[in-house]
Amino acid sequence: MPDTPIYAITYPASTALVTDGASAMQTISTDVETALNVQAGSNDGRNFLDNPRFGLNFRNTQTITAGAQGYLGDRWVWNSTNATGTFARTTIAIGTAGLDTTINAGMSVTNTTSVNIAAAIYFQQILDGGVEKFGGDTLVLSFYAKAAAGTPKVGARLVQNFGTGGAPSAEVGGTFNTVTISTTWTRYSMSFTLASVAGKTI
Repeated sequence: MPDTPIYAITYPASTALVTDGASAMQTISTDVETALNVQAGSNDGRNFLDNPRFGLNFRNTQTITAGAQGYLGDRWVWNSTNATGTFARTTIAIGTAGLDTTINAGMSVTNTTSVNIAAAIYFQQILDGGVEKFGGDTLVLSFYAKAAAGTPKVGARLVQNFGTGGAPSAEVGGTFNTVTISTTWTRYSMSFTLASVAGKTI
């Protein structure tokens, strides 16, 4: 009997005679469950961000308006450069067109004041141990986004920070990737290849 290409799960060929369908289905189900358990244990391909859907918000109120750094949803920090903005946690109806059916919350960002073309409003998350874990790796950032009007750009980058205690290596700023979004919910993905941490001091 043939096997699936990724997890090598055996299944009957289209011409094979299945004499005990219940037993065959049980075997396949057990193989799938085992493969999924191995995948979950390795953490490969899973989300490395905490609170990626902004569902937890115990640190702050629903709406923030300021021009300096502060906490947003749990594990997220907002900041700005030459600009002020409004951040608001929003509720999204389950089953909204263009979104994964399990998404029910998000974050809206409104740029209220921009001083110049270098102005930016952004939120960030620090991945504990990430600088050692992901050195030299390629990571993919995926997210859903839409604009209230027009076709603004949304950007992202990954930064390798080696800490502040002692004499750590200098921070390494990665490539800044951007996408142009529309007024329709759409899933976007950006790929980042991080620099090697060989020889760095943390």
